[in-house]
Amino acid sequence: MAPTSVAATRALIADTKELQREGFIVYGYKERPSDAEQVFAHQAVNYTIGWTYSPTRYWDQAATYYFGAFSPQGVDVDHQGTGKAPHAVLIEAPYWQVIDGNETDIIVATSHDDGNNYMVQQGGYVDLAFEHILSQLEVQFAHSPFLMNEYRLHSLSYKNVPVANATATYTLNYTAPQNSAMGAVTMTVGDNAVAIANSESGIVVKPEGDKDPVAFKHLVVPFTTSATGGIGVVVDYSVSGVRREITVPTQLQTLEAGKRYVLTLLFNSGAEIVPTIYINEWIDEEIDENDKYNW
Repeated sequence: MAPTSVAATRALIADTKELQREGFIVYGYKERPSDAEQVFAHQAVNYTIGWTYSPTRYWDQAATYYFGAFSPQGVDVDHQGTGKAPHAVLIEAPYWQVIDGNETDIIVATSHDDGNNYMVQQGGYVDLAFEHILSQLEVQFAHSPFLMNEYRLHSLSYKNVPVANATATYTLNYTAPQNSAMGAVTMTVGDNAVAIANSESGIVVKPEGDKDPVAFKHLVVPFTTSATGGIGVVVDYSVSGVRREITVPTQLQTLEAGKRYVLTLLFNSGAEIVPTIYINEWIDEEIDENDKYNW
């Protein structure tokens, strides 16, 4: 592609420093009235003192551009689309993950504009606003501070949630982002168990309001369950040494992409467990908008 007097393709990234550590992959093609050409095909973009890739591409002011990007770079993907047909990146997303430092949080972004607008109006930059395609679920345990008994948690499992050790296919349609969607999700028939260390002796549940509550964190593919009571949490616990088990209907039936769900299970009196749910946007710390880098 012929160089221009304006700098090559660039990106403005407004996301976490984790993105700078992981880098991202970009796909992109340009379309002219007579033809179309893939200009980025699984192109790695990495950060040192700025965003870089190689070899450099240059703008075609007569073309319309479509970009799709995802991170981290190592997720399993496939690509669909040639010529002027719809272009999409197919991303394999794990159904259910424990947040333990080895999880895969997948984020995606798209951008579409004329080459002339990218050069003249955006200064040669591509604005990529990354979004999460998974949900974050945190389950906390606490007991009423007025209860003097000792509560210990021995085992935990979930009902009416996506099965573990499976993946769904997320279609990132970067020619028509509104058509991007997660594929079908298979739900559990039995229990989806959580591994708890020292389960026989159990984990001591702390009073409500403690700054470091017993908590289990997960990344989950977005889903909806039609089961009565929504997600069920099966809790094996003991009260002053007496073992009990109860299934708590949380009434939480839908987990949406890009949202964080904090479910608190409160031992309120004896064997009673009261669930409360707090839902908010999953928002990461942003880099200064003026912090722009070439890629």
